[in-house]
Amino acid sequence: MNAFRDDLRALVSKHIAELPVEQIVTLIDGSSSKSARGVGNAHALAQPYVKLNALGESQADDCPEWVAVRDLRTGLEWTRAPVGGKKYNWADAKKAASEVRLCERSDWRAPTIQELLSLVDYARVDPAIDTAYFDCPADWFWSATEAKSPSGAAWGVDFGGGYSDRGNQDGGGWCRAVRAGQQWALGI
Repeated sequence: MNAFRDDLRALVSKHIAELPVEQIVTLIDGSSSKSARGVGNAHALAQPYVKLNALGESQADDCPEWVAVRDLRTGLEWTRAPVGGKKYNWADAKKAASEVRLCERSDWRAPTIQELLSLVDYARVDPAIDTAYFDCPADWFWSATEAKSPSGAAWGVDFGGGYSDRGNQDGGGWCRAVRAGQQWALGI
């Protein structure tokens, strides 16, 4: 049990050291709130995102240059901008996402529909995403999730209004790549 505790402390210390001071204060304040514990730390985080540079290192919120974003609620890391800066059909979108090489990582992929929906900010519209962290047209984005019906359809999210639907796989849509970062946020 002591080895596990030591490993956990080392992991948390490593990731805390990468965060800007204001993010650390937010995590500490959120994790000590008894009302937030039952719901998870997502409500306690004033800002759930951290900007990442080309090496995958955390950057301050006011940093003007970043290539990816870490979501502290989910542990996922996302490309800042749509992949390739163009629309793709569904198959090409999945392929383009898997070819992303960013933050010294090659394990990028197209997100599931649930993962993609986690980026929707329902307090925003046109686009329904936090534009302080993400470049995003108010348009259709593909997920990797194929629809059970109708045949030839796949799920996506329209970031104009923040809703999901099925679209014809031959249609055009944007793609944002994701990778599983380490989930370490306290209280989640």
